[in-house]
Amino acid sequence: GKYLGQPRAFADWLRQLDGVAVCDSNVSAPACGLNGCDE
Repeated sequence: GKYLGQPRAFADWLRQLDGVAVCDSNVSAPACGLNGCDE
């Protein structure tokens, strides 16, 4: 995959995924912004 061998990039990608999960509760505003979530 694109992020294999790139721990930092992979961690950033996981944070983006996590942002989708927490967007509704607005726990992670920066992640919501990255994912374009509606508040």
